[in-house]
Formats: sequence, C-alpha cells, structure tokens
Amino acid sequence: VVMVTELSEGTRNLCPLYFPEKIGEKIQLENDLQITLKRVESLLSHMKESIQVRTLQVSYKGQTRRVTHYWYRNWPDGTAPK
Repeated sequence: VVMVTELSEGTRNLCPLYFPEKIGEKIQLENDLQITLKRVESLLSHMKESIQVRTLQVSYKGQTRRVTHYWYRNWPDGTAPK
C-alpha cells in the first residue's frame, strides 16, 4: 500500500487513520478486519522527504497476511512534491 497524503492539512481532514500508530497496537474494524502494527522504519531519513515504512498484519476470518505500507509524507494536497 502506498499513501501519499497526510492525515490532515491545517484544519482539513484528508484521510482517516486506517492503521495503528504504535507497535503492537491493534485496530478492530466493524467487518471483523483486524490490523496490527508490527514494525516501523524510515527510508531516506537523512532527507526532508523521508518515507515511513510500516509492516502491518491484517487478519480477517482466520486468515492473516503481512502488508507493507509506504507513507510518503511530504506531498502537499493538490500539488506535487519538489
């Protein structure tokens, strides 16, 4: 999964939080989907435009998958990064 927006910009919400923020934390959705944050790391952390990489465990009706979530956080809404 690639996310190219912040959760909010100023007072405007851009995207609901659909993953846990702390390692080991779980989110349980209404449809029995459960998401657990397993790991967080940063790519290009020495640059202004770093990318957060999360490893999520997604469980649904007895099946579990690992999902890698890339979050590019320096992409202002309605524009392109420099």
